Amino acid sequence: MSIHQFTGEWVTAEDRIRLRINTGDGHEYRFWLTRHFVAAFMGGARALAVQVLAQQHPPEIARAMDEFRQQSAGQQADFSRTFETQDHLPLGEAPVLLTGMTINLDGDQVTVVLGTAAAHEVRLQITETMLRGWVDLLDRLQQGAGWQISPDRDLPVDVPVQGPDGPRGPQGPAAGQHLH
Repeated sequence: MSIHQFTGEWVTAEDRIRLRINTGDGHEYRFWLTRHFVAAFMGGARALAVQVLAQQHPPEIARAMDEFRQQSAGQQADFSRTFETQDHLPLGEAPVLLTGMTINLDGDQVTVVLGTAAAHEVRLQITETMLRGWVDLLDRLQQGAGWQISPDRDLPVDVPVQGPDGPRGPQGPAAGQHLH
C-alpha cells in the first residue's frame, strides 16, 4: 500500500518517537520507534541511496550526490499540512513497537516492510523522495530528543543487509536493509 502522509513526535515520557502513517486506502498505522531503530533506519536508507548512486558514479561522487539530495529533500518537505487522522486502525489505536524492517529500492520505487513486536508486518510503497523526507523527519525528531545519531554513521554490526547480488555483511553499503 502507498503512504499518503506521515508525522512523528518525540514523546519524552517514553523516550521514543511516535510515528503515524496514513495510507492512500484510508488506513492509519501508529508505531513506537526506539533510538536503535531510528539509527538503523536512517543508516540503512542512506546506505541504500549511496549504493544505487554508486552503480553509475564513483563512490565519493555518489556520497556527495546523496548528501545534496538529502538536503534538498529536507528543504522541500512540507511539515505545515495537518495530519489527516484515519478511522481504520489495522493494528489498533495504541502505537505498536517496531522491531524489524526491510528497505529495498527498485528504480524510484521503495518498498519498506515494517515488523512489529507482535509479529505483524506492514508493507509500504513509497518514492525515493518520500523516503528521504521520512529520514529528514526522523533526523529532526532525534535531534530534538538529544539522541545524537549521526546520519553518516556506519550501520550497526547486528544489521544484516540484502543487496541486488544477494546478502552482504553490514560493513558496506547495501541495496536493502533488515533490522531485527
